[in-house]
Amino acid sequence: MAARPITITVKNSTGQKLLYKNSSMTHGKFPTDPTDVDDKGQIAFTATEMAWAMIGPEGVVRWQGAQTSGAFIISFVHPYGTGTTDVNPSEPQGWASEITDDKLQQHDASCTVTWSTF
Repeated sequence: MAARPITITVKNSTGQKLLYKNSSMTHGKFPTDPTDVDDKGQIAFTATEMAWAMIGPEGVVRWQGAQTSGAFIISFVHPYGTGTTDVNPSEPQGWASEITDDKLQQHDASCTVTWSTF
């Protein structure tokens, strides 16, 4: 079991499939890579620290809309100690994001990011 996990659920209300493009970790790892998100579907991904490091996970995940130019991006950091956990979604112009189920300041952090049209 990971000592400092963060789980982010992604809900897709954009009217199109979100195609997983890539992800990168500044610190930590993905036990399993994130995947595509079907229209009106959802996925969840978890990031954890590396087994040998006392540094919480920090990374970025990118998707491309099947019919949209521009990327749907989630960047996150879940530090050890007194640092603040932060999740930042961004999306192409004309789309909106919302964070709900916010449990980001807990040891086992989690939240839901929903992307939709305005």
